[in-house]
Amino acid sequence: MNPYCAFFGFKSEPFTSEISSKNLLKLPAMVSVKERFDYVVGCNESLSEK
Repeated sequence: MNPYCAFFGFKSEPFTSEISSKNLLKLPAMVSVKERFDYVVGCNESLSEK
């Protein structure tokens, strides 16, 4: 961890491209995109089983 992380009290690296989904801001638009994506992925899985 960089020294500025300790200085500013960051718990993790603030400018990384590796962000887990639990740390993302859950905006209504993002939630709806996730629901649509989950629906499509779920439909594809059920179609491939047939």
